[in-house]
Amino acid sequence: MNTNPLKLFVFSKSGCPYCSLLKLELTKRRFVFTEIDVSDDTTRQVFYEASGNKTVPQVYASGEEVSHNTPSGVHLGGWSDISNDWNRLEKILS
Repeated sequence: MNTNPLKLFVFSKSGCPYCSLLKLELTKRRFVFTEIDVSDDTTRQVFYEASGNKTVPQVYASGEEVSHNTPSGVHLGGWSDISNDWNRLEKILS
């Protein structure tokens, strides 16, 4: 059983307006997160295959470290999912 507190991981790429907006809002709302940059086409493809996602940003909450090839934990979704329910994010992390 994992007793580590959950941390946020944001998979994003440079030049993505939704990635920038999500990171800005998370920062303004004082959420601490680790960004995992998947700007490189090969890295992003590995992430897409490992996670089953087709877009960025994507947010995960995990008690363990994650990487582009091992996304794990609770998948919280992308910009639309997060921005439509900030309270859900608070509850998951508390």
